[in-house]
Amino acid sequence: MVLSTTRIRGWSGALTFANLKVGENVRVIGTTSGTVLTATEILVDDGTRQTPANGTRVSGAVSGLSGTCPALSFKAGGTAVTTSQATKFGEGGCAEVANGVNARVNGVAQTDGSIQATHVFVDKGDK
Repeated sequence: MVLSTTRIRGWSGALTFANLKVGENVRVIGTTSGTVLTATEILVDDGTRQTPANGTRVSGAVSGLSGTCPALSFKAGGTAVTTSQATKFGEGGCAEVANGVNARVNGVAQTDGSIQATHVFVDKGDK
C-alpha cells in the first residue's frame, strides 16, 4: 500500500507515484500488518545514475566516517570510499551519511581498491 505520505525517490531526487514503471527495480521500506506492506519509503533505481567505464558499485553499512562534507572518507560494506565536491548525494545530501546507515555508492575504482564516489545514496530507515 502506498500512502500520500510515502516518500518516493531515486538517484535523481524526489519522484511521484506516477513516475513508477512496471519492471523497475525498487526497494520498499515500511511496516506490515498481516499480508499488507504499507510503504513509508520507496527507493527507485530510476536509471539516472551513470557508471563510468571503469566504475564500480558497492553498498553496505557505513563505518569509520571521517571528514567534513563534502569531503568524506568511510567504509561501505567494508570497502573504503572517498567523496569530494564533485560527488552527488541523494535527496538528503551529504549530511545523511553517518555511521550505521546503509549506503549505495557508485564511483570509480582506485588502484588501492578504494572507490572515489561519484554518487552516494543513503537508504532511509536502515540505521
